[in-house]
Amino acid sequence: MKSPFHRFRWHSQRGSIGPQSTESLPQLMQRLEKLESRISDLKTGLSNLMQLQQLQAEAEADRQQQGVIESVTQLQQAVDEFELELAARTIGWQQVREIFWQGVRFGGGGILIGWGLAWVVLRKG
Repeated sequence: MKSPFHRFRWHSQRGSIGPQSTESLPQLMQRLEKLESRISDLKTGLSNLMQLQQLQAEAEADRQQQGVIESVTQLQQAVDEFELELAARTIGWQQVREIFWQGVRFGGGGILIGWGLAWVVLRKG
């Protein structure tokens, strides 16, 4: 003995196109054309989606490239600042002070010797 659900299930599983369909051939053709139209629309939509994803990937690559360019620029600025700081530390007061006092010592000594010679020459003269 079959259950009453078997009959219900069998009726629900039958498609709308079947031996008991009341649609005529032109109506079926029209539905088929609509389905083909929907399929072509889906294909177009999928290709547009793939193009969009490709463009987004390219845009991301461009953003990454722009980020690399910005980081290179920042690194270049940091290197320039480091070079200036290094130059400032290399030529410090220690080196300038030593050169200054050597100039005073030898220049001042030369001036004193010059005055002394001038005094001797002018005195004899």
